[in-house]
Amino acid sequence: CLIHMGLLAEAAAAVPRGAAAAAAAAQQFTEAHGSDFTLSGISEEERRAAAVAVRAALPALESYGVEASTALLDLVRIILRQPGDAIEPLLEQPAIRCYVEMASHAEALVARQALKCLVNAAMQKHHRTLMESDALATCVANLRQDADTEVTILSAHVAFIVVANEPEAFPVLCEACGDSPPLAGVLRLCLAVLHSSLAIAGDGAISLSSKQRAPAVTAVLKLLQIVRHNADSQPLTSASVAAGEHGAEGAVEPARDAQDGGAAAVTELLTELGALIARMLVMQGARREEKDIKRHVVQLMVFMEDERDWAQYGPYLLEQGAVEPLLDMLETETAAIQGLTVVEPAWCRSHLVPLFMVLHRIATAGSLCKAIIKARIFPPHLDKVWRQRLDAEDKADAEDLDEDEITRRGKEKQEARMHPIDAPLGTFRAHLIHLIVSIEEYTKRCVSEFLFELCDGDMDEYTLRVGYGNAVYMMHVKGALAMAGLATGEGTGGRRGGPSTVGSRAAATAAASAPPRPASASSSSSSPQPPSPPGQEET
Repeated sequence: CLIHMGLLAEAAAAVPRGAAAAAAAAQQFTEAHGSDFTLSGISEEERRAAAVAVRAALPALESYGVEASTALLDLVRIILRQPGDAIEPLLEQPAIRCYVEMASHAEALVARQALKCLVNAAMQKHHRTLMESDALATCVANLRQDADTEVTILSAHVAFIVVANEPEAFPVLCEACGDSPPLAGVLRLCLAVLHSSLAIAGDGAISLSSKQRAPAVTAVLKLLQIVRHNADSQPLTSASVAAGEHGAEGAVEPARDAQDGGAAAVTELLTELGALIARMLVMQGARREEKDIKRHVVQLMVFMEDERDWAQYGPYLLEQGAVEPLLDMLETETAAIQGLTVVEPAWCRSHLVPLFMVLHRIATAGSLCKAIIKARIFPPHLDKVWRQRLDAEDKADAEDLDEDEITRRGKEKQEARMHPIDAPLGTFRAHLIHLIVSIEEYTKRCVSEFLFELCDGDMDEYTLRVGYGNAVYMMHVKGALAMAGLATGEGTGGRRGGPSTVGSRAAATAAASAPPRPASASSSSSSPQPPSPPGQEET
């Protein structure tokens, strides 16, 4: 390994004599170690020497030709995989600008390697340096051209990482799109990539245009999560910003007109996106690619949080046949973890929590939506079981009894309610009820809120369906909300429980893939805080 390290210095020394020698040295190194090689077994001094050697070769990189440029960029990619001070020479702004320039190279091989270097530079937390080095503008140009699938995928991934981790990056992304209003430009760009990756049949059925385009779809869906998260804070037009900042006389009305037009354009694009989302949910195919796309679609839907929008969008999804696939996904995911002693919290947050949040919002969108979802989980023909139990309890409570008998019957009632009244092992409802005792706080809260909503906020029905032992958590939550409501003078809905909070931004998943977000004005203070953002994959 150390012998090959010497080839790095040889590569740099060979640059003045010709690109062929540099390429030969670089290729010897990468072929000897493979794509999974890291510098973990090499001393700090030798790693720094390697970084300095390659850094010296970067200024003339564009003149080397495709073979040498690709080989040297591959060396950079390998070295950047290992964190530490030793690799800093390859993370300085001049070096990153070099990767950015090569990321738009006409030869796809060179552009791919340069983009992989940018991904790994982002892995080392240099998001701001990438932003200041025009990486976002290069990514936008690559996405707009969409000439090479892997270049498109990597460009969307770089844009996602930078915007998700650098607070000032989203306006830069909008500006790079160069459209009016700025937000509309980003949406148009993302929709264009999605449309080029999907094939729509004559009957409206949607499918992947090719298996290779699946990562492009998921990468753009992740980027759209950040777009939707930032949409509320992004000015619709530069004219409205100018009028607000300078208070120019006579500029307010034109700015308002421009803003109204911009809002209409954004609304139209979001409507198009919503229709495309519904089609992707009913996309045929059981391959991993289709499943991944649907999972990212659900994570994107988490960021659609306006109740007025869901009042219309929920019934639309039902009409398009998109609710059943969501329930299928939830049933499959919950069945897959039954019997496991340990389930990773990150898996729950990316696979389960978004589904609970989206289905909860659909259930609140209208009585028909709720009835369809409830019938899938709690079959209507079994309603008489819990109703008969509740009627019997009410009759017993109405009897005139002495204090000892009341105490005895109270204990019997609590013992009888301890377990779900009708949730046989292996059923969908049994799997959901089992998640109430999950140690993962977001899953516990979201499944509890979801099932409570399906019971119309009736604590008696909820307790009988899930069992008193499982209902205690929700009793505590709703009790705390009721106390908070009394303290602030707000009602909580009496016996049927307080307002639901699972749909607020504060419970948003990490499948959303953004840094911790502040709660929206409609968020309940008792909602769980957002999960951590998902990890960034190194290349």
